[in-house]
Amino acid sequence: MSANVTSGTRSARDARFVAGLALITVALISIFTIGVASRASEDPAGSGPVIASLGMTAAVILGLAFVIPTAFTWVDVRVTPGWPYIVGGVSALIALMGWLLVVVSPATGAAFYRAIRLPQGVVQFWDLRLTLETVDCARWGFNVFETNNGCLADPSIYGPGITWWRFTFGLLTESNTTLWGLLVIVGASIALAWVAKQSFGLAAVVLLAAAVGAPWQLLLERANVDALVLMIAVFAVWLTRRWSSYWAWSIAALGIWLAGTWKYYPFVLAILLLPVVGLRRGWIVLAGFAAATVAFFVLTWDNVLLSLAASSGMAELGDFVVLGRIPVVARLPETWSTGDVLFAAICAVAIAWGWFLGRTKHPNPPSQRIPAWVLPALAGGLLYLSSVALTGFAYGYKAAFLVLLVPGLRVRNHWPRIAVWSTLVAIALLLISFVVVWNTVLATLAGVVVASLVVGQATYVLIRWCRAWLSPKNPSIPAGQSQ
Repeated sequence: MSANVTSGTRSARDARFVAGLALITVALISIFTIGVASRASEDPAGSGPVIASLGMTAAVILGLAFVIPTAFTWVDVRVTPGWPYIVGGVSALIALMGWLLVVVSPATGAAFYRAIRLPQGVVQFWDLRLTLETVDCARWGFNVFETNNGCLADPSIYGPGITWWRFTFGLLTESNTTLWGLLVIVGASIALAWVAKQSFGLAAVVLLAAAVGAPWQLLLERANVDALVLMIAVFAVWLTRRWSSYWAWSIAALGIWLAGTWKYYPFVLAILLLPVVGLRRGWIVLAGFAAATVAFFVLTWDNVLLSLAASSGMAELGDFVVLGRIPVVARLPETWSTGDVLFAAICAVAIAWGWFLGRTKHPNPPSQRIPAWVLPALAGGLLYLSSVALTGFAYGYKAAFLVLLVPGLRVRNHWPRIAVWSTLVAIALLLISFVVVWNTVLATLAGVVVASLVVGQATYVLIRWCRAWLSPKNPSIPAGQSQ
């Protein structure tokens, strides 16, 4: 049998797997949303009818996200070369406008935030202010992780690395919140512009919805530490693409490790360091990162448990800017004891769907360099899944991590139709994640499905590259990423 016939047979088989796994994903989502909708009969006098209504809304909108793309056999959308500047500029403009309006006229600023469905903080850059207050308390000698510590109203649930900010010669202090908050807006908008530069077609257009959407703008309005995590991920990819050398990979490893010491889940960004094995003795960078990470967890395990315990109680916080496995499973009937298993099954099947989608899109032998979209996609997907699905609770700004998936959703019209359809479904789910903040079931399911799908696709491409690198027929593949 010729190589072409073998390849064609495999492609047809992979396409059938893609279709089958997509249908299973739809079936699991349907079961979950029907379960939420059944709450009306379980608790008719309480919150049941409201929860059921949101469940039915989620079922309808998610159904449309899967059905509408079937009407398209090809998509040809092109954006201007200046599109990244438009996306980044709009992001910064809206965030700075909201900040300035609150300064000039608090009532007008509050009306502006209500118009974009963003819950305004008690004070400007509220999350950053609380973080810097924690740093100040640590600088003054208080144990910020203890209850009734004499400085903070509640113990800090961040990692101990956040207290290391006190060694910045007084720059990171609560009195400088406004300055650092404005820098976060600018830095995050630049990162978004960089993502837009790596994106193409319809997916790139969706980034404008992300820039104006409530999850992204909430991230900037609060200046949450997650904005720094996202910027570190983008910086690590940019740096190692530009200079594939030991110093660049070491800086990237240090930045990722520090981000992990702040909030734990950013340690998943270690996946960005995998291409360093393409350098001679590059394993030293990975070994050093692994040793430092294990040592940190061993020495701070009590803090890890404190953070996990804080997430486990977040089941009844309403449906506004709330994401997570815990609150979504809590909306199922009490008789459904397998809610977590069903949620995990949705993620697992979507990852498998993405794996075979990757096989369908990329049937040819891997190039010597990792495609540029792979590492950002893994970073964004794993950051989202580790907090929303694994830890189990997150506020709406976690959806901002999904912007890193966009470069991996380029539509090529020569692909099999099932691959085009799957990519359009992913784009539709992204759009839902970028704009919906009023329905926890809808926003969470859309986010975890698209994150799992793209993670599966990117994992397949990355593993192919690793196998090619380990193959004796390809003794030297440079670390880095291709376009």
